[in-house]
Amino acid sequence: MPTASSRTDLAIRAPDFVNTVALSNDGHRAVSGSDDKTIKVWDLAQGTCERSLEGHAFYVNCVVLSPDGRHIMSGSSDHTAKLWDIESGEALRTYTGDERAAGLTQEPLPRALCAVRRV
Repeated sequence: MPTASSRTDLAIRAPDFVNTVALSNDGHRAVSGSDDKTIKVWDLAQGTCERSLEGHAFYVNCVVLSPDGRHIMSGSSDHTAKLWDIESGEALRTYTGDERAAGLTQEPLPRALCAVRRV
């Protein structure tokens, strides 16, 4: 477990308003979702953007990384949640709802995903 003395602070310059950030379990990557409708994958050691994922039609409100770090789930104000492959940048699946996606969580269990919406 990191201690206060081993903590690393890193500021990443994003081009637009960032709504959400998730960190990989290994601490090597961060993923952000922004008002520019993109998901960005960041290399934390370099402080650079590895790739930008495009496919949402409106703001990206929430992102979560799979425990193995291979997939991203994003939720947007366009009423969709998308499952992405980090390495290829491909949207593997799109889930459509009747409201904006406001929160996501993924537990360590395989195939356990929860999208939260206002009732």
